[in-house]
Amino acid sequence: MNVGFRFRQVLRVFPGLRLNLSKSGVSTSLGGHGATVNLSKRGIRGTVGLPGSGLSYSKMLLRSAGGVPSPASRMIKPESLREQEECDPATSQTGEKTSQQMLDELYLLTAHLVVESKKASISWLQRQLRIGYIEAAELMEKMEADGIVSPPDRIGRREVLVGIQDLPELPE
Repeated sequence: MNVGFRFRQVLRVFPGLRLNLSKSGVSTSLGGHGATVNLSKRGIRGTVGLPGSGLSYSKMLLRSAGGVPSPASRMIKPESLREQEECDPATSQTGEKTSQQMLDELYLLTAHLVVESKKASISWLQRQLRIGYIEAAELMEKMEADGIVSPPDRIGRREVLVGIQDLPELPE
């Protein structure tokens, strides 16, 4: 009997743009219902289907050369993958970004999202990033400590204290 461990997390960054995290790595999906393009370390795959029917056609459009990182491999990973990367010392010596750098990029992306939308709520962050309460609360607490959002008032509301010009630019 062969028992396998499956892990898959999908973060919706913007409408039509998703960050897919799995045991095999990170990929980015562009598109909506019926047609998507997936960018991963393996290459670019196009998928067309009939929503709700289970019928789809998928084709590898472009394979990436071995050893060349794709744009998806530079994407941000959530806190849940941090422990897995720390256990593998081989990945930290290859010149790729460390898990701490990726977490810093996630924090910066989240700060930009909160400041642009003027919404500072843990539950709103959970829905936008599709992450758990603990991760969203930690991000909100760090933004509070950095002076980006106010502490919660007597009914739990927070205010955004800075403008977009006060934040550092997003990395490429």
